[in-house]
Amino acid sequence: AADEPDYGKEKLKSLTAIAGELVTGEALYLQSLQCIVQGYIPAWDRPYLAASKKEIIFSNLAEIYCFQQKFYEQLLTCSGVQEVCNCFKTHEEGFSLYLVYLKALPDGKKVLSEFGGDFFEMIRKEKRYSRSFISNYLHPSDRLNQYLTNLKEMLNAAQKEELHSVNVIRGTLKIFQRIDRIAAFACITRPVIM
Repeated sequence: AADEPDYGKEKLKSLTAIAGELVTGEALYLQSLQCIVQGYIPAWDRPYLAASKKEIIFSNLAEIYCFQQKFYEQLLTCSGVQEVCNCFKTHEEGFSLYLVYLKALPDGKKVLSEFGGDFFEMIRKEKRYSRSFISNYLHPSDRLNQYLTNLKEMLNAAQKEELHSVNVIRGTLKIFQRIDRIAAFACITRPVIM
């Protein structure tokens, strides 16, 4: 009996690993948003650039960045699956900021395609950013998908071992399913959320 594997501990490690991925991914995501908010947005204020295009391109990314900083600070204090899910639920209203971003994204992409990438590539080199502007720019929609993926992985890992966690995770998944339904109803270009 002493040599038998403890499947419950493996399941918990899996949940812990997934929660760890969530936190690590959040740190990288904040770096992306920071590049946009502290690098690209201020750079757009150069006299030869159209101020009217700034709002179309950057939409509410500065607001999303502020929200995500608060979310990340609380996420760092979470020590278990339930606390991670509660963190999402506490900040549920803030995730609605993504609807504004998703609604503006098609127009922003259009302006970017007309404008070209030379300016953003110049800023990327000046600031020594490793990721391209477009990678940072699209990261919010990618991040929504990653939240969903991480939460689904948590749900799968918790299915048999922790019934309470399963219900908590399912409730958290509904946050992103609700965003998807609203975006679909408003015909907003959005990430694929299932």
